[in-house]
Amino acid sequence: MSEPLLSIESVSHEFGARRALLPGRRSHLAVDDVSLTIAAGESVALVGESGSGKTTLGRVVAKLLTPTAGTVRVEGRDIGALRGRDQLAYRRTVQMIFQNTQHAFNPRRRIRDILSDPYEIHGLPTPGGRDAALGELLERVGLHPSMLGRYPHQFSGGQRQRIGIARALSLSPRLIVADEPVSALDVSVQAQVLNLFARLRRELGLSLLFISHDLRAVYFLCERIAVLYQGRLVEVAPRERLLESPLHPYSRRLIAAVPGLGERDSAATGLAEATGDAPEAAPDRGESTAAAVAGAEPSPALATGCHYAARCPLHVRLGRPERCLTERPVLRTAAGGSAVACHFAEAAEGTAGTPSPPGSHVSVVSEEVG
Repeated sequence: MSEPLLSIESVSHEFGARRALLPGRRSHLAVDDVSLTIAAGESVALVGESGSGKTTLGRVVAKLLTPTAGTVRVEGRDIGALRGRDQLAYRRTVQMIFQNTQHAFNPRRRIRDILSDPYEIHGLPTPGGRDAALGELLERVGLHPSMLGRYPHQFSGGQRQRIGIARALSLSPRLIVADEPVSALDVSVQAQVLNLFARLRRELGLSLLFISHDLRAVYFLCERIAVLYQGRLVEVAPRERLLESPLHPYSRRLIAAVPGLGERDSAATGLAEATGDAPEAAPDRGESTAAAVAGAEPSPALATGCHYAARCPLHVRLGRPERCLTERPVLRTAAGGSAVACHFAEAAEGTAGTPSPPGSHVSVVSEEVG
């Protein structure tokens, strides 16, 4: 097998580790011993409730944070060892798209200046002229070149997100880390942005680490799904396998928290059968995973054992095995191409409450440009 484009190896990140040495100060372990790979051209989703460590892990991959422990390799190179020109060159391989479009740009600068920065910092040539290159970049994401002279506040949220995508694409990266890129957008705009991501992946062969609360968006865009809980990776599986037969009790709870996730959309099915094509689709907005799962306060992280044990229905059903409290479960290979961190995952298979296969649960949309 060829080497993965991205390899995350036993990565942990602890906020306030140095301050915790002082009396009365505490640290927070946001990412706890996570290992994950992404192949060239693959799209992998990172899901979990708020505070699970998704954004922190994304920022570690983008080299905006330095991990407390572990290694991140891109194209076989340890990014922690990169300095100076090598680190600058790394920015051309991995780019990040941020969730908050209002804070992602300097409000005092025009879009022309914002999009020009990558070319100037990296000394990239623009044979046809700078404005021609920037105009072509905007057209690629569905915006008109005449918008180059505007300021960020003159755009809608969906248009600003397209500008964020354009800025990331300017360096022709191989991997994009997208942090909740559609969570703040209206349903119809979500559909357009998701379709844009899908088209760019096909045209440019991009790899994608897609951080999201929305399991419908994840199902549409990603081939594999990785589930985080309190900084630990609890399950990694192909999207169909995870949504049809989740192994970890927390994964099952995430899926059950999204109303109608397993319900088929007859309109989408009918159009697909009539045309013989797989229509570009995007999810309806339902109750967010974060809102649905976060009804109870997260249980305190156990020093040893499973972090989820105090909230786990399977732990209760099996008579509260001592092993869950004393032995940390490791991520191990399971059926169907999955990997799961649960001592008793096999006991969860086939139990009631799993949604029906998602199939064509998504709604059909058309991609609008502009």
